[in-house]
Amino acid sequence: MQKIDNIAAVTLAKFVREGVDMARCIATLSEKQEFNVEGGEFSLFRTVFNTEMTLGAYKDHKYGTVKINSFSDEDIETGIKDCLEVAEASVADEAYDMAPRQGEHKFREGIDKPDLDKFFKRVTELLDTIKNEYPKICVTQSIASYDSEHTEYHDTNGTRITQVTGSYSIMVGMTAVDGEKVTSAKYAWFTTADLETPFIEQANTREEIEETVKLLEAKPLDHKFTGTMILKGMGLMEFVEFLNENYIGNSVIKNKTSQWYGKKGEKVADEKLTISVSADDPRILNNRHFTKDGFLAENVDIIKNGVLQNYTIDLYTAKKVGFDPIKNACMSLIIEPGDTPYEDMIKGIDEGIIVGSFSGGYPGVSGEFSGVAKNSFYIKDGKVVGPVSEAMINGNLGDIFNNIKAVSKEVVTNGEAILPMMAFNGVVVSGK
Repeated sequence: MQKIDNIAAVTLAKFVREGVDMARCIATLSEKQEFNVEGGEFSLFRTVFNTEMTLGAYKDHKYGTVKINSFSDEDIETGIKDCLEVAEASVADEAYDMAPRQGEHKFREGIDKPDLDKFFKRVTELLDTIKNEYPKICVTQSIASYDSEHTEYHDTNGTRITQVTGSYSIMVGMTAVDGEKVTSAKYAWFTTADLETPFIEQANTREEIEETVKLLEAKPLDHKFTGTMILKGMGLMEFVEFLNENYIGNSVIKNKTSQWYGKKGEKVADEKLTISVSADDPRILNNRHFTKDGFLAENVDIIKNGVLQNYTIDLYTAKKVGFDPIKNACMSLIIEPGDTPYEDMIKGIDEGIIVGSFSGGYPGVSGEFSGVAKNSFYIKDGKVVGPVSEAMINGNLGDIFNNIKAVSKEVVTNGEAILPMMAFNGVVVSGK
């Protein structure tokens, strides 16, 4: 089989022969060496290879894109034909464009050659530790894999970016069982290059396991209050995603429905909030070094000390509204820590709730949200009283991000994001 860089170059040359104005080819070859555990027993080991190619063509201010999952000459020829047909059928729009020449760049991150024996031993150690130290935990499923990926980005403006990555990933799905008591499913997951540290001590794995056991004692909240919500882990990532979709992403900026439209450089959130996306932070594995529009990725501040620095919009949206596009694929999220130890954060709360994850729809245009606080704990008079079941939370997205009580000094690094714990005032919590 040809080398992937040659395949991308040849594909681009075929586009040029078709008379396009501009074209791009993103070719990816990935390999996953995976073993699964179900019901406490190793059930599967497999190696999976995957090929994917994204094609994009611009002609007469029209744009078409398709994806194919084969590098064969026949399938590439068909993909090019389909891409040109999609472009021809599209509506002409001068906002369709591609980044100017970015030059040639090569990036290599993570693990080149996996130590699968040691990886297997670490996974086995993790499962044995859970079984011995936390007998009430039932591991329903565990997926562990070494993932490698080689991606080539080539375009007719002269940009050529090579990215090669390799890392270990671990996901443990679990419930806690004590007689007839059974918790809902909870997950611990992270990506790592570290085989020297036991997996139970990486990211927040031990904390997730211990919280799952505590959830066996969850009780319904019997009243309603307006207080403080602490978000961490998946719960915090969900609300940051809400913030992106509602205020700074492609759709709301293009349609001018965002309440933050035209407010770049203005204070839009509490000064304790700083959000950025990485291109090269060494704590994050598999940084994406290019955008789909062909820009070389940069480290970008989105919100800095509460001031809006950038919208998370692509080149098309940016040209439609006259703003700047973000030069980052927005895959590596970093929220800056504060100066409050997590224990002190809890001590400073009169009444509140720690939300592990959120179950509800996306907030509306106004920012109003409502849903169920999952895997959550009740706080009263500066102490965690205990777990609560199925409490409802509601509030306004813009309001709570302007009313941040504290940001923790500690952060959790899971290889894909760097997140502190954050406490927000003004959230309504309702029990039965």
